[in-house]
Amino acid sequence: MLARRALALVVVVILMGCGKIATGDGDGLQTRDMQQREKEHLRQVHWKIYGPPSEKTVQIISEVGYCVGTNKPRIARVRIEERPRKVLLTAFLTVVPIEHEKGCADVRLGVHRFVHLKDPVGDRALYDASFSPAKLRWPR
Repeated sequence: MLARRALALVVVVILMGCGKIATGDGDGLQTRDMQQREKEHLRQVHWKIYGPPSEKTVQIISEVGYCVGTNKPRIARVRIEERPRKVLLTAFLTVVPIEHEKGCADVRLGVHRFVHLKDPVGDRALYDASFSPAKLRWPR
């Protein structure tokens, strides 16, 4: 009898969790619900390179508006398009609506992200693809 109740409880827990399957994006685990909410609040952001790239890693930075006391924006993801002679990077920022209400100190905040490429940077040029046409960021 006790075994049946335990099995029933396990089945209920599994069924309740079916809509929240965890997936990884390099920043830890997120549920699909969390990923969907985040996608709804992303926008492309212009970026610059912080220091010279290493063999397969590039650090990008951006300066964005931030209302003190709210969740800090961050570069949530970067779309990477690697080609033989260039790499196109599009950075997506989490959008936190800034409400210019009494007491909101709108300040500039630096956000950064390390981008890991599949192939070495080598002699390839790095472009910010949030511009149209894409803007050369490396070499400067």
